[in-house]
Amino acid sequence: MSAVNIMVKLLLSKTTVTAVTSTRIEPYPLRSARPGIAVSLVSEVDGYKMDGSIGYPRSRVSVHCIAESATAADGLAEIVKTAIQDHQGTVLTKGVTIFKSGSDYSDFTDDMATFRRVSDYEIRWR
Repeated sequence: MSAVNIMVKLLLSKTTVTAVTSTRIEPYPLRSARPGIAVSLVSEVDGYKMDGSIGYPRSRVSVHCIAESATAADGLAEIVKTAIQDHQGTVLTKGVTIFKSGSDYSDFTDDMATFRRVSDYEIRWR
């Protein structure tokens, strides 16, 4: 189990997201056509007490919204944010809480054929 798998599964369950991407949501890098979403792990830590891990990881993932225009990439990122911000529930049999946290930036390829907005989310799960 990983935070990347949790995020991919959650995004695939959101019809507002898949209305734009279909099933093109996968671990980074995106190998399918655009528009699509790729998810990468930024960091993961677990709390500890004197007798070891508490088993409640705090992970940060980047959600890469990739499209053929800056407007489309930005729009997809906003759809993602609306769909998963403050999510609390079960994903892949794990209790999950998700909130927006960290970086949020845009870039594009040198030939300006592919645009991307990258937004970070924190995931607490057990």
